[in-house]
Amino acid sequence: MLAGRSFLKWAGGKHKVADLLIEEMIKEHNKTDWIAAINKKYHEPMLGSGSMFFRLKKKEILGENNQLSDINNILIQTMKIVRSKSSLSKLKKRLEGLQNDYPQEVVRPKNLTNMQREKRFYYQRRSEFNRLIERQKSKVPLTLEEKVEMASLMIFLNKTCFNGLWRVNSEGYFNVPEGQYKNPRNIFQPKILDECSDALPNIGSLKPQDWKKSLNQVNAGEFVYFDPPYLPINKDDKIFTSYFTEGFSYKEQVELAEEAASAASRGVRVVLSNHDSTGDPTIRQIYETAVRKSGLDIKKNLTIVPIPVSRNISCKGEGRIIVSEVLIFISN
Repeated sequence: MLAGRSFLKWAGGKHKVADLLIEEMIKEHNKTDWIAAINKKYHEPMLGSGSMFFRLKKKEILGENNQLSDINNILIQTMKIVRSKSSLSKLKKRLEGLQNDYPQEVVRPKNLTNMQREKRFYYQRRSEFNRLIERQKSKVPLTLEEKVEMASLMIFLNKTCFNGLWRVNSEGYFNVPEGQYKNPRNIFQPKILDECSDALPNIGSLKPQDWKKSLNQVNAGEFVYFDPPYLPINKDDKIFTSYFTEGFSYKEQVELAEEAASAASRGVRVVLSNHDSTGDPTIRQIYETAVRKSGLDIKKNLTIVPIPVSRNISCKGEGRIIVSEVLIFISN
């Protein structure tokens, strides 16, 4: 039995809305050519936590030929550690230790509160993670033990940092603050790890590369799903601008739309997610322009489906807001 969910949480991830997205995909495009495409080969070039992939796998919608990639090489390395049964057993042992040590710590300074202990433990682990990043940047190959340690620290930080956010500074070091959760007891989830390991494709189909290179590897008759950093909901949307679009500019949003439409024009079945933004131009206008530029017809070849979702805007889960996302379907 597959989990249907990721072992990671992710800012903007699809775990809570995956079923709704799948329902819309099937309802809007339950045609032989779309089903054949997703069974022939599924590509996800902006993998993130992989929530959509794991859910599609759970629903038995995917075939066995899947290629997953992300520009975040540490993320892909972690996925590979989870995929390998021998590495996974070592990873689970390390995560269990982190779960047991946090928040109380092995050594309890009596003059610190529980919150202070948690904070100290978090930043100690973040420093260890960044030391491994520094070693990796030196081009010295990490040992298997170091890769397992890096994967365990990534998962720990992912579960205890602000909103499951992945963000690095200009030098490439992880700099997300602690999330201050009331009871973060989901660091070690052996059942979900086992099920994700079973669902993931072979190691060779997990690639650390950018979305352009990945899209160039998609052939006519195959299916590709993009979940990019989102366009801000509007020009005043500071939350989403700073946390979801860092490193992915408006220019890149336009480039993705144009490349996606171009791929669709050569026979690739393309689905993308984004905010139903109200800026100028809107996400709808960006994709309508891109589809026209590719020579396709916006009425025949483009479908945009709005999907309301609830999002956190604070690390404590307070101030949830309803925003509208869209599913964008492009085909020839």
